[in-house]
Amino acid sequence: MNNTVLPIKYDYISIDANLIIATINGTKDLFDFNGNQISHLKFSTISHFKNDQAIIGFPNKKNTIINKLGAIIFKTHKVYSYEGILNDGLYLVKNNLTAKKGVINGKGELIIKCNYDELEQSNSIFIVKLNIKKGFISQRDSVLKSFKYDAVGFCYFDNEIESIVKPRENLEL
Repeated sequence: MNNTVLPIKYDYISIDANLIIATINGTKDLFDFNGNQISHLKFSTISHFKNDQAIIGFPNKKNTIINKLGAIIFKTHKVYSYEGILNDGLYLVKNNLTAKKGVINGKGELIIKCNYDELEQSNSIFIVKLNIKKGFISQRDSVLKSFKYDAVGFCYFDNEIESIVKPRENLEL
């Protein structure tokens, strides 16, 4: 007890996914609870770990995805940046030129083109916003419900999902 895990030289220390995230002079690194450095990547931002993976950002504004061992899952990309870790081995990406969002799979293949203003996964389908309207698409980027809704939400019943959609004319305040 009372063993020092990390020296008292860090500006900030946090814990996520049983890892220590230590910050010194704006640079972060990962350590285990024995004080062993997990990676030698020096990064400025880190998302919360999801599915044992996190997005880290570098001072040059590029980002990458790592696992809990500090290994890089996806290298930085010229065309898009990583925006989120989804379920089923999928990742939310944003085109750096258009700011539109899409999805890549675990092989880095773009399975949903970066055409959408917003994109949210719900089980095996996606709620997307295109211009000012929302609709539903599949993992194959095919339209399931047209883009005519102002508000879309989900309700869960015994692990089943029911979509709730409201066109503008049916909205109640």
